[in-house]
Amino acid sequence: MNPSPLAHPRGGVLLSFTMHTVTLAEAQARLPELIAKTQRGEEVIITADEKPVARLAPASGWPLFGMLKGKIEMMPGFDKPLEEFRETTE
Repeated sequence: MNPSPLAHPRGGVLLSFTMHTVTLAEAQARLPELIAKTQRGEEVIITADEKPVARLAPASGWPLFGMLKGKIEMMPGFDKPLEEFRETTE
């Protein structure tokens, strides 16, 4: 299973939440374990022939309050003025 971070276009990880990818055969063999993951707020993508075909997700929907606590990271210098806008901030 592969956790899937959301990449920032300028490099680094903007947001990391737990989403796993498993094959159909893995999902059939490990269904109780995968359902337990959804109960903890995680998502599971099921693939067939390396293409996503289904998603297991918490029944209460996403996002769950507090689900991302401790998983969002500020990029270094995120609050620095962008070069493109420097003249408007001086």
